[in-house]
Amino acid sequence: KANDMNIEINTDIIVSNNHNLEIQKINITNNSKTCKNINLISYSEVLLMDSTSDLLLNNNVFINTIYDKKLDTLIANRCKKTNYMFSNLVAPNSTNTTYTSLRNSLFDEDNNIKNGALNNKLENNIDNIMSISKNIDIKPSKTITVYLINGYARSHEQIKQSINYYKNIKNIEEEFRRVELSNTFNLENINISQEQLKNYNLFLKFLVNKDCYKMSVEDYDILRKNSLSKSSLIKYKLDNNKFNILGYISEAFCFQL
Repeated sequence: KANDMNIEINTDIIVSNNHNLEIQKINITNNSKTCKNINLISYSEVLLMDSTSDLLLNNNVFINTIYDKKLDTLIANRCKKTNYMFSNLVAPNSTNTTYTSLRNSLFDEDNNIKNGALNNKLENNIDNIMSISKNIDIKPSKTITVYLINGYARSHEQIKQSINYYKNIKNIEEEFRRVELSNTFNLENINISQEQLKNYNLFLKFLVNKDCYKMSVEDYDILRKNSLSKSSLIKYKLDNNKFNILGYISEAFCFQL
């Protein structure tokens, strides 16, 4: 979280469950009484180092970077290698997209970020970066959300699939929701009341005393202790805002969730 010159910035970061990528969600709020034009600049280090082979002299350690205009994405790979890293800045209603892979295009001699647009220069180098710049307007007392996506892929086709999927903001928000549910047991988020949770506890105790449900020693111990911590709860899965317990129950039991 940051606050400067009446601009408040909040950042959340998740790792996707479905793709090899990280998503940064950045909420930018204009707390002033005037419209603000913001120059967004992303910065990502290119990490494509193989722990052994890239250190050998007979391997090409130079990094090749291209800008895919259709995907609005920077793509980097170490020459003669098939592993790719990509970076995409999702900023709805933005203008003036520029980019670079050169450090001296982004930073000055004192290592401060240069103002203004980037120079669209891409060169083969051993320490390339990936930086994308976009401009957005924020009205007074309004908040906009942008997303920085950094990921890895084995092919351009995988990159295309990932970027096209997350072009839909709803898919990004759903990804954040799934991760939040996995990391934080929040009754309000998953629409489960205290009474329902009490019933769930009773049901777990019921399972402990029945032979119809076969489980591991670890799972049995969790049930016996009836500890609904974040880690133990997820063992019984969350799906469509309801708990699912996988197993066979031979006796009729009235239980609603």
